[in-house]
Amino acid sequence: MVFDFLKKKPAEEKEAAAEGEEAEGSKEGAKAKKKPKSDWVELDSAAFKEDFSVNVRVETLKDFADTTRVQQMVREGNIVFLKIKGLRQK
Repeated sequence: MVFDFLKKKPAEEKEAAAEGEEAEGSKEGAKAKKKPKSDWVELDSAAFKEDFSVNVRVETLKDFADTTRVQQMVREGNIVFLKIKGLRQK
């Protein structure tokens, strides 16, 4: 997706934890230096140039046998709106 690059990878998390342990081990009394945590993330404008489309389907669910077809559409990444009025009245 568009914001997948914001997620930390497990290797990066381990490195960040290791840096935190090193900072704690090198404390000299009250003169310990800690790296301030950043509350912002710099985004590269190239990440927003991706073109993507969202497929929206409207389908009628006439019988429970239609659920496999609808399930496959959802697994393919489509957004599916179901008309279930006929099935509900059965």
